[in-house]
Amino acid sequence: MIRIGFIGCGGIAREYLQRLDMLSDEAQVVAFCDIDQGRAQELALGREVGRDRQIGIYTDYRPMLYHGQLDAIFDNLPPFARGDELVLAAERGCAIFTTKPLALDLATAQRSFAAIEQAGVINSVGYMFRYSGITKYVKNLLQDRPLAMIMGQVIGAMPGGWNQQRALSGGQIVEQSTHMVDLARYFGGEIKQVYALGRKGTVPERVDYEDVTTVSLDFDGGAVGTIVSTCAVWKFFWGCTIIARDLHLELVYDAWTVRGTIDGEPVDYHDPVSGYLEQIATFVRAVRDHDQSLVRCSYRDGLGTLATTLAANRSLVSGLPEPVIK
Repeated sequence: MIRIGFIGCGGIAREYLQRLDMLSDEAQVVAFCDIDQGRAQELALGREVGRDRQIGIYTDYRPMLYHGQLDAIFDNLPPFARGDELVLAAERGCAIFTTKPLALDLATAQRSFAAIEQAGVINSVGYMFRYSGITKYVKNLLQDRPLAMIMGQVIGAMPGGWNQQRALSGGQIVEQSTHMVDLARYFGGEIKQVYALGRKGTVPERVDYEDVTTVSLDFDGGAVGTIVSTCAVWKFFWGCTIIARDLHLELVYDAWTVRGTIDGEPVDYHDPVSGYLEQIATFVRAVRDHDQSLVRCSYRDGLGTLATTLAANRSLVSGLPEPVIK
């Protein structure tokens, strides 16, 4: 049984816990940490870990890591709260699953990455689209024809609270559109530079940053792309258009569909596998088997996506193309 500790017990922690409960034969959350003890206790309510043991409740992750006898941790902290938790977890030999974004700055994420690499622990970042059925389907179709262009759309209001403030969330590109940036990198490889344009003022009462943006992507392999984002409407839409030689596909992640043409033949594909459960099940299996190769988004991959979104934010300010610095 894989013993897991949670660092952060907010909304995303509840989502992860729900999926881990589906894997209770293989993994169990035995410790919960949050600066709000009540939140940690609420998630732990009704859980047992054995006849002579109790669920651990902590308000500081340090004693949890040192005394919790953990095999793995889930870092569910918002980006503004990131610190040395992953460094300490890696030093304790814990496998690491972390939500995105990894931080609000590269230095914090780079320190975590160095510790993870030094310790050699299994690691994964929660970019669930990599694990969805339609992503797997399209990834296979692109094996023999390189990506030429990707056009992504992220449409939907930001959640409330800290998500509404650039200083705490990084803005929509860093906090939300990061999923589409990561998907673009998964399909097209590394991105060497970006050029972003954005405007504020459509919904100034909701967010203090740009509420409409477009980011142009320049890939190392020669492909180009763009990702448009807005938080000015309530209804959500996540999708992208993929172009390769004689291939045109429209992926809609809200409906889990792929439609288009390949070599003049129509494509109409549906796969309800969202990737939410699959990313966690894959991590658990990787920890069990000590096999990092099973993971589709490592911390190294997540660091590349963070670097790309931070470059986009710099471009919003400079008005110039910005290199992706890792």
